Amino acid sequence: MTQRMKFRTYKTLRRLGLITQESEDRLQEAPRPDRLCGKAIPQDLNDLTMGQLADIMSLKQGDEIEAVRVVAGIEPKDLDREQAVKVIGLINFIQSELHRIADLFKQLKPNYTKEERQAGVEDLDFGIFGTIDWYAQRMGITDHDEVLKVPWLHIWQCSKIDKEHHEYQQRYQETLYQNSKP
Repeated sequence: MTQRMKFRTYKTLRRLGLITQESEDRLQEAPRPDRLCGKAIPQDLNDLTMGQLADIMSLKQGDEIEAVRVVAGIEPKDLDREQAVKVIGLINFIQSELHRIADLFKQLKPNYTKEERQAGVEDLDFGIFGTIDWYAQRMGITDHDEVLKVPWLHIWQCSKIDKEHHEYQQRYQETLYQNSKP
Protein backbone atom coordinates (compact mmCIF):
# COMPACT_ATOMS: atom_id res chain seq x y z
CA MET A 1 0.00 0.00 0.00
CA THR A 2 1.41 3.37 -0.94
CA GLN A 3 1.52 6.42 1.31
CA ARG A 4 -0.46 8.40 -1.27
CA MET A 5 -3.37 5.97 -1.59
CA LYS A 6 -6.66 7.78 -1.14
CA PHE A 7 -9.08 6.63 1.51
CA ARG A 8 -11.74 5.85 -1.11
CA THR A 9 -9.34 3.45 -2.85
CA TYR A 10 -8.36 1.88 0.46
CA LYS A 11 -12.01 1.23 1.38
CA THR A 12 -12.65 -0.41 -1.98
CA LEU A 13 -9.54 -2.60 -1.82
CA ARG A 14 -10.32 -3.56 1.78
CA ARG A 15 -13.90 -4.49 0.92
CA LEU A 16 -12.54 -6.71 -1.84
CA GLY A 17 -10.02 -8.31 0.54
CA LEU A 18 -7.05 -6.98 -1.40
CA ILE A 19 -5.26 -5.21 1.46
CA THR A 20 -2.54 -7.44 2.88
CA GLN A 21 -2.32 -8.17 6.58
CA GLU A 22 1.11 -6.56 6.57
CA SER A 23 -0.40 -3.32 5.22
CA GLU A 24 -3.22 -3.46 7.79
CA ASP A 25 -0.68 -3.98 10.58
CA ARG A 26 1.35 -0.96 9.40
CA LEU A 27 -1.80 1.15 9.28
CA GLN A 28 -2.50 0.31 12.92
CA GLU A 29 0.68 2.26 13.71
CA ALA A 30 -0.30 5.31 11.61
CA PRO A 31 0.10 8.47 13.70
CA ARG A 32 -2.43 11.24 14.33
CA PRO A 33 -2.24 13.76 11.49
CA ASP A 34 -1.86 17.43 12.39
CA ARG A 35 -4.47 18.41 9.81
CA LEU A 36 -7.10 16.59 7.80
CA CYS A 37 -9.42 18.10 5.20
CA GLY A 38 -7.95 21.48 6.07
CA LYS A 39 -8.94 21.18 9.74
CA ALA A 40 -6.56 21.07 12.69
CA ILE A 41 -6.72 17.84 14.65
CA PRO A 42 -6.67 18.21 18.45
CA GLN A 43 -3.77 16.84 20.50
CA ASP A 44 -6.22 15.02 22.77
CA LEU A 45 -9.97 14.64 23.29
CA ASN A 46 -10.11 16.60 26.54
CA ASP A 47 -12.28 19.33 25.01
CA LEU A 48 -15.13 17.00 24.02
CA THR A 49 -18.43 17.51 25.77
CA MET A 50 -20.02 14.66 27.67
CA GLY A 51 -22.56 14.38 24.86
CA GLN A 52 -19.86 14.03 22.22
CA LEU A 53 -18.03 11.47 24.34
CA ALA A 54 -21.26 9.52 24.87
CA ASP A 55 -21.94 9.60 21.12
CA ILE A 56 -18.50 8.24 20.28
CA MET A 57 -18.50 5.61 23.02
CA SER A 58 -21.86 4.29 21.87
CA LEU A 59 -20.65 3.66 18.32
CA LYS A 60 -20.35 0.11 17.16
CA GLN A 61 -17.20 -1.30 15.61
CA GLY A 62 -17.15 -0.26 11.99
CA ASP A 63 -18.61 3.20 12.70
CA GLU A 64 -15.20 4.82 13.21
CA ILE A 65 -15.86 7.38 10.47
CA GLU A 66 -18.74 8.76 12.52
CA ALA A 67 -16.27 9.31 15.38
CA VAL A 68 -14.12 11.36 12.98
CA ARG A 69 -17.16 13.52 12.24
CA VAL A 70 -17.80 14.10 15.94
CA VAL A 71 -14.16 14.79 16.85
CA ALA A 72 -12.99 16.79 13.86
CA GLY A 73 -16.22 17.98 12.25
CA ILE A 74 -15.30 16.29 8.98
CA GLU A 75 -18.05 14.73 6.91
CA PRO A 76 -17.42 11.12 5.80
CA LYS A 77 -17.67 11.97 2.09
CA ASP A 78 -14.81 14.48 2.48
CA LEU A 79 -12.48 11.80 3.84
CA ASP A 80 -12.50 9.87 0.56
CA ARG A 81 -10.11 12.40 -1.02
CA GLU A 82 -7.62 12.24 1.84
CA GLN A 83 -4.65 9.90 2.16
CA ALA A 84 -5.76 6.63 3.73
CA VAL A 85 -2.82 6.67 6.14
CA LYS A 86 -3.96 10.04 7.54
CA VAL A 87 -7.59 8.96 7.96
CA ILE A 88 -6.56 5.69 9.62
CA GLY A 89 -4.09 7.66 11.76
CA LEU A 90 -6.95 9.82 13.01
CA ILE A 91 -9.08 6.76 13.73
CA ASN A 92 -6.15 5.19 15.64
CA PHE A 93 -5.77 8.40 17.64
CA ILE A 94 -9.47 8.51 18.52
CA GLN A 95 -9.46 4.87 19.63
CA SER A 96 -6.35 5.44 21.74
CA GLU A 97 -7.92 8.49 23.38
CA LEU A 98 -11.13 6.59 24.09
CA HIS A 99 -9.12 3.88 25.85
CA ARG A 100 -7.28 6.56 27.86
CA ILE A 101 -10.55 8.23 28.87
CA ALA A 102 -12.18 4.90 29.77
CA ASP A 103 -9.17 4.08 31.94
CA LEU A 104 -9.48 7.45 33.69
CA PHE A 105 -13.11 6.72 34.55
CA LYS A 106 -12.22 3.18 35.69
CA GLN A 107 -9.70 4.67 38.14
CA LEU A 108 -12.59 6.46 39.83
CA LYS A 109 -14.29 3.27 40.90
CA PRO A 110 -14.52 3.60 44.68
CA ASN A 111 -12.92 1.18 47.08
CA TYR A 112 -16.03 -0.29 48.64
CA THR A 113 -16.20 -1.68 52.12
CA LYS A 114 -17.06 -5.30 52.72
CA GLU A 115 -20.48 -4.19 53.93
CA GLU A 116 -21.13 -2.07 50.83
CA ARG A 117 -20.17 -4.99 48.58
CA GLN A 118 -22.32 -7.36 50.63
CA ALA A 119 -25.27 -4.99 50.18
CA GLY A 120 -24.76 -5.10 46.38
CA VAL A 121 -23.24 -1.69 45.63
CA GLU A 122 -21.21 -3.17 42.74
CA ASP A 123 -24.46 -4.10 40.99
CA LEU A 124 -25.33 -0.40 40.74
CA ASP A 125 -23.63 0.28 37.39
CA PHE A 126 -25.80 2.41 35.13
CA GLY A 127 -23.17 3.19 32.52
CA ILE A 128 -22.80 6.59 30.95
CA PHE A 129 -26.42 7.50 31.67
CA GLY A 130 -25.72 6.87 35.34
CA THR A 131 -22.77 9.25 35.18
CA ILE A 132 -24.91 11.90 33.49
CA ASP A 133 -27.70 11.43 36.04
CA TRP A 134 -25.26 11.54 38.99
CA TYR A 135 -23.72 14.79 37.71
CA ALA A 136 -27.13 16.35 37.10
CA GLN A 137 -28.16 15.52 40.67
CA ARG A 138 -24.83 16.69 42.06
CA MET A 139 -25.11 20.05 40.32
CA GLY A 140 -28.86 20.54 40.73
CA ILE A 141 -29.50 20.28 36.99
CA THR A 142 -33.00 19.10 36.08
CA ASP A 143 -32.43 18.72 32.31
CA HIS A 144 -30.02 15.92 31.43
CA ASP A 145 -29.44 17.53 28.03
CA GLU A 146 -27.64 20.36 29.85
CA VAL A 147 -25.14 17.85 31.23
CA LEU A 148 -24.40 16.68 27.68
CA LYS A 149 -23.00 20.16 26.97
CA VAL A 150 -20.50 20.02 29.86
CA PRO A 151 -16.90 19.05 29.05
CA TRP A 152 -16.36 15.41 30.05
CA LEU A 153 -13.16 16.35 31.89
CA HIS A 154 -15.13 18.63 34.21
CA ILE A 155 -17.47 15.75 35.05
CA TRP A 156 -14.50 13.43 35.58
CA GLN A 157 -12.88 15.94 37.96
CA CYS A 158 -16.09 16.20 40.01
CA SER A 159 -16.27 12.42 40.15
CA LYS A 160 -12.65 12.30 41.33
CA ILE A 161 -13.45 14.76 44.11
CA ASP A 162 -16.44 12.67 45.19
CA LYS A 163 -14.36 9.47 45.16
CA GLU A 164 -11.68 11.06 47.33
CA HIS A 165 -14.32 12.41 49.69
CA HIS A 166 -15.96 8.96 49.91
CA GLU A 167 -12.60 7.36 50.72
CA TYR A 168 -11.92 10.01 53.36
CA GLN A 169 -15.31 9.30 54.96
CA GLN A 170 -14.48 5.59 55.05
CA ARG A 171 -11.12 6.27 56.73
CA TYR A 172 -12.75 8.68 59.16
CA GLN A 173 -15.43 6.16 60.11
CA GLU A 174 -12.79 3.48 60.60
CA THR A 175 -10.74 5.85 62.78
CA LEU A 176 -13.78 6.66 64.90
CA TYR A 177 -14.54 2.96 65.26
CA GLN A 178 -10.94 2.12 66.25
CA ASN A 179 -10.81 4.98 68.76
CA SER A 180 -14.09 3.91 70.36
CA LYS A 181 -12.76 0.48 71.26
CA PRO A 182 -11.86 0.10 74.95
